[in-house]
Amino acid sequence: MAFLEFFKPKLAPEITVSISTNIPFDATESARPETADEYGDIDLSDISIAIEYRDSKNRVTTRRIVIYSTWTEQTAYRLHAYCYERHAYRQFLSTGIVSIIDIDGVVSHPVDFFRDELQIIVNPAFFPARDAAPLPEIESNPGQRIKKYCRPDLRLLSTLSRSDGYMHPAEIQFMLAYAQKVADFHNEPFTEIDAKALAAYIKRLRPTEDQVNDAIDGIWKHHKHRRKMFVEACHGLIQADGIVKPEELEALSELVDEFS
Repeated sequence: MAFLEFFKPKLAPEITVSISTNIPFDATESARPETADEYGDIDLSDISIAIEYRDSKNRVTTRRIVIYSTWTEQTAYRLHAYCYERHAYRQFLSTGIVSIIDIDGVVSHPVDFFRDELQIIVNPAFFPARDAAPLPEIESNPGQRIKKYCRPDLRLLSTLSRSDGYMHPAEIQFMLAYAQKVADFHNEPFTEIDAKALAAYIKRLRPTEDQVNDAIDGIWKHHKHRRKMFVEACHGLIQADGIVKPEELEALSELVDEFS
């Protein structure tokens, strides 16, 4: 089987809310621009969530999306994402995101979700109003320094983890340990807050096919010692939960053949 067959995006994540069907057309919801793998100035790339979205005609629909990049405009953030309900790339303005439904079915206001779950600071004025409680101060964008060095690694490791249909908590911890090893390699600090932000990122990782292709290119750009670290991590990941399944072994074989 071709290498990429193992790493094509899986079916949309199951989220325990009513997902909209027969979504009406909205001219303001346009397709993704054809650009390189840029993450935007607010890094939410790869995150898989559902959103309740109010369009320009005040219609609210619930969509499952994987975020591609996020850019700051004058009065809003513009999210470029793959929409499972549209089966296409689309753009969403943050001013229309009424709420976010996480993969566990928990519904949150967008500002609370980004700050509390992902540890990412956003401007509350760029989202629909809510009863505002004082927001605690958090470190500015924890985990982002580490993502810069190991984003392609985590994209492929997360897809390898899901090759058997499930990402085990032990596999998340293994990927965190690998991220810390990469941070040490680059002499970057790795704090508890970094670990919390990266764990939230890894848990929600569902890269698109384009992002998987970019990740493969990214691994080839690594120094040969870093590529060796990555291949060793692939071997360790499938053993992290104590159960090695045939699907994991087959996907591992394809990865090793690609990068060895």
